[in-house]
Amino acid sequence: TLQAALMYSVLLVRVKPIRVFRKACTPIVWISKMTSSNSGIAQVFIPGNPPTFEERATPLPSYEADSVECTIVKILGATICASDVHTFRGKRAACSDPKAACTLGHEAVGVVMQAREDSGVNVNDIVVWSVAASCNDCFLCDSEEGNLPQKCKQLFKYGHEKYRENAELSGTYASHIVLRKGTPIFSISQSGQTDGLSEEDRLPAPLAYCSTINCAGATAMCAVRSLGNVKGRKVAIFGAGILGVFAALRARDLGASLVTMVDINTERLGIAKELGLETNLQPGVEYDACIEACGAKVVLPDAIKALRPGGVLSLVGLVHPNSDLAGISAEMIIRKCMKIVGVHNYGPTDLKIAAEFLPGMYKLHKDVFERAGLGEVSPRYSLDKIGEAFEKASGYMGRVVLQSK
Repeated sequence: TLQAALMYSVLLVRVKPIRVFRKACTPIVWISKMTSSNSGIAQVFIPGNPPTFEERATPLPSYEADSVECTIVKILGATICASDVHTFRGKRAACSDPKAACTLGHEAVGVVMQAREDSGVNVNDIVVWSVAASCNDCFLCDSEEGNLPQKCKQLFKYGHEKYRENAELSGTYASHIVLRKGTPIFSISQSGQTDGLSEEDRLPAPLAYCSTINCAGATAMCAVRSLGNVKGRKVAIFGAGILGVFAALRARDLGASLVTMVDINTERLGIAKELGLETNLQPGVEYDACIEACGAKVVLPDAIKALRPGGVLSLVGLVHPNSDLAGISAEMIIRKCMKIVGVHNYGPTDLKIAAEFLPGMYKLHKDVFERAGLGEVSPRYSLDKIGEAFEKASGYMGRVVLQSK
């Protein structure tokens, strides 16, 4: 139809790329000619030296024609995860093609604009969603057999997919995100009287804190789950970053008799102490389980040494090329009869637990999380200042927030 033709017509325009380290020439890109009411904006990451972000407009799916295919969420705010900082620095590929452009970002909260009938959420709900969509049909997705939907054979991973024209809204560094079928979505809207409250005021905790639920939060829940029953057990966590702290709070809540945080960063250990956690391995104590949550392979010999025979070591943070298990021999593992478990991302149950558990932790420890940079004090940048936001996020203990204007 004429209307459809006009909607998807294209106009040659100039868009200024955002580079962090030097000003670049302004490239010419094709952008769909859409009005603000039916289009979104994404900051598309272009790998290179230096890396580039290009702001591109993209059409939102038609509410009438495509409503059964996707859930459309307006992003209230996205936070910059350390993994995206590594991607930006060239230490990690954005997607399967290291030279391909993509819309980065996977930590966020948003407001549902259009909901699939089977999404489990409603229009205007404040929601978090999984980092990935799975088929829910293959062996890996089967809850009784594979139980690893995050490794689905047809996995679609938000913030990691290769750029496709008119499909840029697959990451959270954008005004909207289009969630596919098979994406677990959970409402975190405050219950009770919310009339007159702004969208952000309906959150159960500050935006920067809530945005970590679907990354560090859910991954921490999965890491603790990988240890088995921790009630009455001693747990050591190597890495006192956000993921490690969330895992420690979960283990303690599940009844662990001792939870110890290990880190070389005194600022992080200070936060752990304020949360009532131990911060030194106890002399003579053999731990039942250890979690590696720091991404540094040098801690592994100490973690194995701290474990009792038959203990469990969960590897979570070493998701990068420099992760060969130097300093560990098969003999060390065999003689201790220990188990080593790999945790990468999480399943729907872990996200649900994180969405229910973590807001309560903020209420209990509000002042501590504010000092950790996970609250109202977290720095905020508009999407067009994404370069400055990444500079701030490098080395920042908490989270930096990106928001569309």
